[in-house]
Amino acid sequence: MRIYFEGPLFVIFFAMGVMFIWIKFRKERIRFFFLSSFFLYICLLIKYTQFPITLFLGNSFKQNIDEIINVVPFINLHRSPINYILNIFMTVPFGIIFPFIKKVNSKEKILWSLLVPLVIEGLQLIQFILTSYSERIVDINDILMNTFGIWIGYYLYRVLVLFVENYSKINKDIKRSSLVNFIIHHNKR
Repeated sequence: MRIYFEGPLFVIFFAMGVMFIWIKFRKERIRFFFLSSFFLYICLLIKYTQFPITLFLGNSFKQNIDEIINVVPFINLHRSPINYILNIFMTVPFGIIFPFIKKVNSKEKILWSLLVPLVIEGLQLIQFILTSYSERIVDINDILMNTFGIWIGYYLYRVLVLFVENYSKINKDIKRSSLVNFIIHHNKR
């Protein structure tokens, strides 16, 4: 039996989360926008990194742990370069959106850029331990690529903030939108 996180399950889970965010932040529309966007990103991240979950009922199928774990960095990078590129792109949105939700200093950036990939791969490992089967490989290279992707996102966030700040300085006679104000002032908190 396979469990998927899509269709009605995905929509219901996402809608409930957005309703909760709306109840808490309905007066802060821009904050609501960033929180909802981040929640959608997290839902998609869960969908593509943790599902489907396969359960073998009755006749159990078991994998060996060495079939699904790679702890040697940079081994077999040539086998599936597109997979590693996708692992980078998958976490770039985290690095861009997260600083709009929570101001993070350098130490926190390091912590979050390591924690997120470790949680993703750790949950895949826990899934294997609980079911004796995984459709995913717990791979140190995925952790490295995800971390790199988050750092690219942090960099793109900084570029966006600098662009908005410079744009608002050059165009002083143009009334700043609430989004521009949020980006500039959120960054300075």
